[in-house]
Amino acid sequence: MSNKITIDNIQAAYELAKQVYNNDLKLDHAVANLVTEEGFNNSSAKDYINSYKCIIEGNVFKRALSATGIDYYLSNIKKDGSEVNFNNAIKSVRKHITYYEAIRNTNVIKLRQIVSKYNNIEQYENLIDYSIHTIAFEEQVKKSALLSEQCRNEILASSVKVEKKFAIIEVFNRNPHVVAAVLLRAKGHCEYCGKAAPFQRKKDMTPYLEVHHIVQLAHGGGDTVKNAQALCPNCHREKHFGLKN
Repeated sequence: MSNKITIDNIQAAYELAKQVYNNDLKLDHAVANLVTEEGFNNSSAKDYINSYKCIIEGNVFKRALSATGIDYYLSNIKKDGSEVNFNNAIKSVRKHITYYEAIRNTNVIKLRQIVSKYNNIEQYENLIDYSIHTIAFEEQVKKSALLSEQCRNEILASSVKVEKKFAIIEVFNRNPHVVAAVLLRAKGHCEYCGKAAPFQRKKDMTPYLEVHHIVQLAHGGGDTVKNAQALCPNCHREKHFGLKN
């Protein structure tokens, strides 16, 4: 934008973003409105509109919005009355904070204070989202691989001591009977490659296999014996990260 963003600008972006999300308005029309009527540049207009979808659904948004803009979005999502949407919005901003801080190697204190204000849990304001931290770290690794060896070595020479952070991990409350049944069904052999478990668990000497959901719980899969299989660690990683997943 050519001028400093105002609350009126943000309000307009929020209302248009809602219309786009509800399929009441096309994205290009909303963007054109923000550019011509509110003074946004094309990129910023898209960021404010597209980020609304991420925020309302609890997903990470990677483009930087102003702290004022995020505060306004959270405030009005809360006023709109859906507890699910508001909880998703808080979750989304937390993920954004984790991602942005990792990529830029900085602390976004204002955003943390905003989340703390709405959550009223100040003791958690320095927590990061583990899954998004991992995504951001992988992106940094890719960028490092593109540097020259000399450049990377110079950075390594000036690197500071490892910093410890505390993270939030979102987990599903899984059914232990499903895990037990699947492991017993496998009889110590991977249900993908057919090979015997690579080693025994130290704690109870049982074959080490990992129970994997064919359709992941995060994607709507059921926590059932039918939707699970016992895998060796190598096949389990391939299922998640390999070409055959």
